Amino acid sequence: ARGLVRYFADRLKEDLNPGGEANESEERLMRRLAAAMAALSGLDGVAPPRSLLTADPRDRTIRAWNDSGAGATIPEIARAAKANGSGKLGRIALRDDGSAVFDLPAKRAERLLENVAGDGGSADDGWRFEMPESI
Repeated sequence: ARGLVRYFADRLKEDLNPGGEANESEERLMRRLAAAMAALSGLDGVAPPRSLLTADPRDRTIRAWNDSGAGATIPEIARAAKANGSGKLGRIALRDDGSAVFDLPAKRAERLLENVAGDGGSADDGWRFEMPESI
């Protein structure tokens, strides 16, 4: 359960104090809230990483979008992902916000994100890739 408390504490820090340091009383309050959230969740630990689309533990879901703001087509997304080391892609789902999501095997997903990491998650042609926590 200790890992679960740490998980909730880290998420609270990100949400309540992004980029900043919490003072001692804020830190204690966040730890207590995290412990309460862990207890209420009824879980024994943090769920292992997995696909958000299929729940397959071997896959990771990638979200892609273009900085231009224009909705993308499936061929454009596939071309951008492959140009950045994704390898072969399966089903690509377009979302209402103009982004797209698709699954990759964990190692290929990490490679794709590493290839664009130096540019803040953005490829040279304005494409951005991330591994979202939810969709």
